[in-house]
Amino acid sequence: VSLGQALEIIIKLQIRQVKEKQLKHGRERCEIQEKLNHIQQALFPLHEKIKDSHSKYLELKMKHEELSDQLGEVIRDQKAEFEVKAAYKVMLETFAEYDALLKEQQELEVQLTKMEQMVPNEIYMTPQERHVLDWHCANLE
Repeated sequence: VSLGQALEIIIKLQIRQVKEKQLKHGRERCEIQEKLNHIQQALFPLHEKIKDSHSKYLELKMKHEELSDQLGEVIRDQKAEFEVKAAYKVMLETFAEYDALLKEQQELEVQLTKMEQMVPNEIYMTPQERHVLDWHCANLE
């Protein structure tokens, strides 16, 4: 194998390595974007669940307060209190789940921004660098 052929093999291997890095980078970006998409799809139903649970909580609470106001005293209806507290608990759990997804979404967006800033090189050698290398290789042979 001559020096020129050896250099050609090395250059081809380096170009292949650059392409593999680009491919890996692209795959990682796609994975992050898919995760973001899944999170955004999960946020919408949670938002609706928050609305529903909040309205149910307010409805039960107002119903309990109206009953107390009608009689002019505070009534200890354990079933009604339990329903209000259960609705409140569901609402808080939904809020927590929504917040966790929002936090994860923000982390993924930061990660995606970092990846977009650190794009791997597209080429191994510029045409001028290749011309200089060929010239030196020719002189050595």
